[in-house]
Amino acid sequence: LVNYACKRFSQNKVIIAGHSYGTVLGIDYISRHPDKVSQYVAAAQVVSNDINNQIMAKDAINTATKQNKDAAAIEKAYKDYQNNPCVITTLILRQATAPYLPVALPDKTSKIALASPYMGMDDFSWFLLQIGSMNEYIALNQKLYDELNNYDLYKVNVPSDIPIHFIFGTRDYVCPIESIEDYRNASHIDSDLSVLEDCGHNIQYTKPDDFGKVFLDVLSKR
Repeated sequence: LVNYACKRFSQNKVIIAGHSYGTVLGIDYISRHPDKVSQYVAAAQVVSNDINNQIMAKDAINTATKQNKDAAAIEKAYKDYQNNPCVITTLILRQATAPYLPVALPDKTSKIALASPYMGMDDFSWFLLQIGSMNEYIALNQKLYDELNNYDLYKVNVPSDIPIHFIFGTRDYVCPIESIEDYRNASHIDSDLSVLEDCGHNIQYTKPDDFGKVFLDVLSKR
């Protein structure tokens, strides 16, 4: 696809952009083919599921403690995840932490997706599957979830000469901003960070106009 795009538009390199799991694919590509990439833009970059869940549990427990609430359910959910790190225990942990990690702005993902002129019948079928049989949906995506559970950005050989820009929401608890801040401090890559206030994980849907402005601004500076 990259080779086709380069040939089609008479370019030697492309800009790679990704969101959430797409950042796992994106960072993998630039690490394998740095000669083909001029810039990488990542929204909600995945660092590590273990790190993300640790931060999520810690923040929820701290909030519960400040509110004089019992954090036992969160502590149990996190312990269960540690004993058996998988998509099921991750989802249970997210459910346990959700009341203490509120998102300030609503996530418009489903509404925008359903109204999109690009949504076809296959997309709609997958959408129905997600809100239907979760066990079936997980089974179909098991290999993907296993890959995510074992993923660790710290172990990826990220090229130091490719400009990288991360975009995060301050209320993203799936990929907490703290995780990328720690990674940027520990790594020696050329990276910048833009932050959208009060946004959760799907920042491009929560504040599409603001996200678009940030994205275009990032591209115009390189």
